[in-house]
This record gives sequence, structure tokens and C-alpha cells, in this order.
Amino acid sequence: MLISFEIKGKFAHFRPFYTNASSLSYYFPPRTTIIGIIAGILGMERDSYYEIFSSENLDVSIEILTPIKKSIFTIKYYRTKEADLSIEKFLRGVEDYPTSIEVLMPINHDFISYRIYLKFKNNSKIEEELWKILESNKVKYAPYLGISEFLAFIENPKKFEEKQEETNIIHSVIPYDYYDYVLNNDNDFLILDKMVVDFIREGNIRKIKKTNDFIVNPLAKPIKLKQKILAIKVEDRFILWMR
Repeated sequence: MLISFEIKGKFAHFRPFYTNASSLSYYFPPRTTIIGIIAGILGMERDSYYEIFSSENLDVSIEILTPIKKSIFTIKYYRTKEADLSIEKFLRGVEDYPTSIEVLMPINHDFISYRIYLKFKNNSKIEEELWKILESNKVKYAPYLGISEFLAFIENPKKFEEKQEETNIIHSVIPYDYYDYVLNNDNDFLILDKMVVDFIREGNIRKIKKTNDFIVNPLAKPIKLKQKILAIKVEDRFILWMR
């Protein structure tokens, strides 16, 4: 059984994993961000779900539904630790730290919109719980698109039987494993990005378990292939899992 739902918001920012200071953003949430959203919907604790939602236990895919552009914005961060909020420091003025970040915005639409696809391999209990929450729209923690300031909402949950079919068009992001199949015309706007696929937790430390590169068209157009491959068919869409 496959589950899909749409997640939408005004803005998004998904920072690359390989830097702590970069203002750049991916065009779509990495797999690890997606499973974080799922964990939040279910009310799971931070960093507690890496094994449960690993690529061995959960298949994940994502499709961009609305064309996306990037713009640079300046965000001001304020120190809010108790030690920095004394009367003396307040009278001097609260320190702020302006930071420029790359923000995703929709082109000719009100919201950025993604469709997320899920297939639980061996945990029907969590699958059923997630479906009930999506159907009732009563999430445990509010979802957001990358940073907590960019709140999101969920729409249009659906269930499907898994079907496989050969195709030369893919609507989801494409793992690098299929790079040689991609037909890159001059008119196509394709992006290749390296992302984390899985984390593991060792004590209180989060470590990267697996990465991969993914191909996407940020203008929400399907990606054409040189020849047909076997893909997952969901209604009139064809997707590949993020592994």
C-alpha cells in the first residue's frame, strides 16, 4: 500500500547538509527532512525515528507540483537566552544578527507545493496511525518547510495499491543511479544535488549513514528518459524511490 499527500507553504528553505553556514537551499526537502516531517505529524521525539524510517523500512519519494524560484532574503535572529535578557542589556538594546538566506518561492502560484509518496515495508501499525492523522488533519506537531518560520499545511491524502510499469517519463525526483538514462535537452532545467538519505544515532550523536545525488526539474515538469525503465505508477504519475 502507498500513501501520498500534498504539503504546501508560502516559503521554504532546505539547507545543504555539507555546511553549517551556507545561505543556499535545495529545491526540495531531502529524504531526512521528509521523515522528520512524518515523525512530527506522528508526535515522535527528535532523533528517535532514524531506524524506524530508514530506507530499509520506508520508501520515500517526492514530486514538485508548482514551479519554484529562489530569492535572497535577510532574516534577523535575536539572542533570547535568559542570560542575554537582563534589564541592563535590554536598556542597551537586544542584539540582533542579520543573516542572508536563499528562500524558495512559488512562481505564479500562491503556495509552494510538493507531493510526498510513502511505502511502509514492515510497520503497518505506524502506517495506519499516520493515515488516520492525515485523514483527520489532526497532526501532533505543525509541519514546516525547512525552518520553523515557514509553516506548512497538508492536503489531499490518498491511498494506492503499488503498481509497476515501464515508462520514459518520471514525475518525481530521480536518484543518481538513473543519471545515464536522463535525456537532458537544452530547454530542460535540471538540477543535480547531493543529499543525505539516512542518518544513524550513536548515543547522543547523529551521524550520516548514506548519501546520494538526486536530479530534479524545479519548474515542476516531468523528466524525460532516453529509454523506458521500470517505475512506480501512481494514478497518471511515475515515481522512483529516494534510496
